[in-house]
Amino acid sequence: MNRWLFAGNQGVDPWLPYLASGDAFTKQHGDVVGRIVSKTELGAPCSEESVVYLSDLSPKDKKWDHHRANTMVIGQHYDADVRFRKLGDRMAGCTTWLGFSELVNQESGDIALRLRQANFCGVRHCPTCAWRRTLRNTARFFAALPFLQEQFPKHRWLFLTLTVKNCDPENLRETIKAMNAGWQRLVQRKNWPGEGWLKSVEVTRGQDGSAHPHFHVMVMVKPSYFSHGYIKQEEWAERWKSVMRLDYMPVVDVRAVKPKKEGQTIEAAVVETLKYATKVQDSLKSPEWLYIVTEQLHKMRFVESGGVLKGVLKEQFTDEELICDESVNSENDIEKGGENILRVIWNGSSKRYVRSTKANPLSS
Repeated sequence: MNRWLFAGNQGVDPWLPYLASGDAFTKQHGDVVGRIVSKTELGAPCSEESVVYLSDLSPKDKKWDHHRANTMVIGQHYDADVRFRKLGDRMAGCTTWLGFSELVNQESGDIALRLRQANFCGVRHCPTCAWRRTLRNTARFFAALPFLQEQFPKHRWLFLTLTVKNCDPENLRETIKAMNAGWQRLVQRKNWPGEGWLKSVEVTRGQDGSAHPHFHVMVMVKPSYFSHGYIKQEEWAERWKSVMRLDYMPVVDVRAVKPKKEGQTIEAAVVETLKYATKVQDSLKSPEWLYIVTEQLHKMRFVESGGVLKGVLKEQFTDEELICDESVNSENDIEKGGENILRVIWNGSSKRYVRSTKANPLSS
């Protein structure tokens, strides 16, 4: 008897149905819901003529295939270790289907897609969810930017990177706690120049397997900062050394955000600040690294905002909030509603999203 047919079997490998034939399982926060779908719907062995891929319908949405394929690999890593199997279960049900509405440009007739429906797992190290959280926080910042520019029209931005020496991955949690304490001492100093700030934590893996935690910070400063009160990079390093109480000089980088200089615009600074907390490639290559950072970073806060920017960033989002539209639409774009929803389902065999003809891909 095929044990993959039974959703209640706790021994079921949640990934096998996506990698093999037409047994599909969806998992919502660890609760298994199973059913059998046709091979054509799942995109298992069927003629190429009958398959329509999301990336063919909308080339710009090929990124969904990339992120979901990474989610599948990370989920398999979790599922291979009993300590993290619940996370693997949740990730197995992440973005198994997507629903898009159509945007039609009245002038050109071009059609684009806007995400309207999806199911997310909310696992911190899920590449798809991390990507959507980054998009959402970026959107929140740029939604607030016109107000900030109106209230502080002449203020400028700095992009600051603060580091410490690499640490043993097993000491990562304590190292980041110490860095957060140092950051609080820094911003509480009387000579702190920031009116507001955005801060994120990034952890990368060294070639020797060590952990390299560092902060990316955007600091909003008064226009007078550059005429009097300017802090050189060496002084920033001295201050960071002091608040961190280090016996060595840390590496610090600071640069002014320049509105028109490529690579140094506010858009580039925001993208760098709000990128993923850990590099997906590090976790794809090394399951052991993934397991360590998952344990060490459990329930730690990775994005933060303060001063006049307090509350701009969020750590957690609902599914509805993650279904955000990252594209900029023209006033000439008209959205089709009602029954005009394009639904696609994840095909683990081809590692691509395939168009579904069902009104609800998860219905029986």
